[in-house]
Amino acid sequence: MKHLVFSLAGAIAVFLIVSILLSLHSRDIRKVELERSLSRAAEQSLEKACISKTDQIQDNDALTADFISNFLGKLKSDGKDIDIEIRTADIYKGIISARATESYTFPNGRSGRIEADTVTIVERESRRPTVSVRYFLPPEVARDAGFDYSEDKDFIYYTLRASKGYENRKDPAAPEPEGHSFIRWKMISRDRSGNTDYIGVYS
Repeated sequence: MKHLVFSLAGAIAVFLIVSILLSLHSRDIRKVELERSLSRAAEQSLEKACISKTDQIQDNDALTADFISNFLGKLKSDGKDIDIEIRTADIYKGIISARATESYTFPNGRSGRIEADTVTIVERESRRPTVSVRYFLPPEVARDAGFDYSEDKDFIYYTLRASKGYENRKDPAAPEPEGHSFIRWKMISRDRSGNTDYIGVYS
């Protein structure tokens, strides 16, 4: 009977040790996969945006969307619970900084969690040139909208940095304080580099 108890205890101990080792091994594999997928997705998105200069990636929002799509596409689709935190995605500086957190369940039912970070930067020479697009408000509109304006001077309402040659720009919504109805944005200047200024036209 004593030998049976010892044998049973030994079997349980071996089972527990094997389970722990398998859990640790599974965690290590998951972490390596998460880190590799995150880093490679950032590299590919920055290469497309800043080196190949793909037309579909013309601003920071498009860079972020492409990076997330790349990252999720590299993970094995087994119902993983993944959270992505985008700290920086800047097409003009050529950088992506992000963190991914994966929550999962061990075979024994316990919950686990791993994290991976990436800060990926492309070489300065490969970054695409940019231009500025500025939107102004007439001083009387800025005054009535409550902005800190200078008398008789157009107020800079919004400034956009965009890739040079990028035309599919979405103009910002303009304020409409009482007594003013916004009609459209009117271009007032454009220099040889492509920097452009607009002013709001009101009725």
